[in-house]
Amino acid sequence: MNKPLTAAQMAALKPYESHLRTMVYSGWARNLTTRAFEALKKVFDEKNGKSFYVNPNCAPCVSDMLKKLGKWYFETMAADDAEAAIALKEAAARRDAHEARLRIEAAETIKKEAEQKLADANDRLAEANRLRDEAAKELAAARETRAAAEERMNEEAAEAEEMRAAKTPADGQEPGQISTSSPAPGADTGKTAKAAKKAENKAKPVRAPRNMKPKTN
Repeated sequence: MNKPLTAAQMAALKPYESHLRTMVYSGWARNLTTRAFEALKKVFDEKNGKSFYVNPNCAPCVSDMLKKLGKWYFETMAADDAEAAIALKEAAARRDAHEARLRIEAAETIKKEAEQKLADANDRLAEANRLRDEAAKELAAARETRAAAEERMNEEAAEAEEMRAAKTPADGQEPGQISTSSPAPGADTGKTAKAAKKAENKAKPVRAPRNMKPKTN
């Protein structure tokens, strides 16, 4: 941004800002001391690039110089203020961009963590499904094994019952004697065998327990 005055010239005019302000905005100025006139005249010549003669006793001449200096001074001040405002806006924009970048990085980190957790959960779910399938297969195999065992057990029980029934003596036979007669038609061989077994048990002598002592009168 082009500025009418340099920073050094602005610093030289700063002590006389009130004179310049009243002249630019009110059209009058207080009397200048010789030192003030010389300081203002020096900046005026630097700005113009050559030395102009200004009679310090000529009020219109001094007022014209002050008006020009005041115009340059406040234009430069406005430019400085605009630059300061732009700098503040740029600093705020940089700060906001930095904060936004930090928020984006934090969001990306959270996203990556969530994706990792989801992947871990999917792995655990797949493992659980695999274990479930294996357990289902083992359960089915166990059920088949149990069914086969129950079937064998029933067959063996039936065979044992048949063998026991075959060894049980019929009525009128001695124990151990094999019956050569066939059962009567319609006779229940199972009930006959059970009755014979019950009679045989009743015929056996009853033994006293070993720890029982004989009664004494």
